[in-house]
Amino acid sequence: MTGDEAVEVALDHIRREWRPDWDPVVVRVEDAGDSCPVFYNSRGYVETRSVSQALAGNWPLLVDKKDRTVVLDEVYRCGALGLSEQ
Repeated sequence: MTGDEAVEVALDHIRREWRPDWDPVVVRVEDAGDSCPVFYNSRGYVETRSVSQALAGNWPLLVDKKDRTVVLDEVYRCGALGLSEQ
């Protein structure tokens, strides 16, 4: 799976599972072996850098390269919150 494919899978997940009317912007994709963390934010924030437009708590989505499943990146979440992985 390429980074572009991971972006499409992640955006499809966001629209299908969360908000079909929302137009998020992917700001970074990484290759993490068997998966791709996909980082995103609101279009308003990316275009204006206005904090009032920023998403809060938007942990990256982890796209599995083999089966294309999408989950919240729990390792990233735990690190951001200063928690140990459960």
